[in-house]
Amino acid sequence: WSQPDIGNWLHSLRLGAHASTFAAHDITGAVLLDVEQAELKEMGITSIGDRIRVFTAIKNLKKRCA
Repeated sequence: WSQPDIGNWLHSLRLGAHASTFAAHDITGAVLLDVEQAELKEMGITSIGDRIRVFTAIKNLKKRCA
């Protein structure tokens, strides 16, 4: 996925406010599946709820890709 794809995915999760954060950290599909909660916090996503929602969505993507 490209950075715009990641942004669209985040918007679909109602987490579009973080799209610019993912873009600023060059998160594309190649690295998205390796992002953990610690990295989300390091990227500046301070809301625990948002981190959990993003991480859960990443885990679901991993299951679909397996």
